[in-house]
Amino acid sequence: MMKSKIRWGDTLDDEDALPPTTVKGPDSHGIKITTEYFKNDKGEAIKKVTKVKVVNVEKKVYKVTAERKQWKRFGLAAKESADDSVTVRHVEDIPFERIRPAKATAQEKKFTDMQAALQSADKQTIVGSLKDVLYKKRMERELLRAKGLLAEAEKPPEEEGTAGPKPAGLPSAPKP
Repeated sequence: MMKSKIRWGDTLDDEDALPPTTVKGPDSHGIKITTEYFKNDKGEAIKKVTKVKVVNVEKKVYKVTAERKQWKRFGLAAKESADDSVTVRHVEDIPFERIRPAKATAQEKKFTDMQAALQSADKQTIVGSLKDVLYKKRMERELLRAKGLLAEAEKPPEEEGTAGPKPAGLPSAPKP
């Protein structure tokens, strides 16, 4: 008869005696293996194996910095221990004053140009810029209609006594 290998779960007594936690390594690849044993909610013995890669990081320490750390503390720091001197972030908002003004966007520039034109007495400039704006809006609507994203424009109701529909794009005659 062949004798089977005894497993760790078979050797446990019913007295909650678990093997101690073991740590192996780090090996040539920097892997450290930790083996823990514990019992779950059902009372079953569980083995947990954790593998961690250990990396050594070299930190450059300047001679001047090492010397400065050896100095005697002064001021309020002289009363504190080394553990008390911890840097803490302050939550107060500190407003900064802009030296140069922020650049205006294209829309803000158009608005200021329109304001300047309205304040000036030059009506030709105002009419020209308004015509440009209206033309651009009309072209945008036409493009949306061509793509099918905008419904056809509503036509005014026809008056009584007129003959047939008018051709599109022609202005209506003024009323007497």
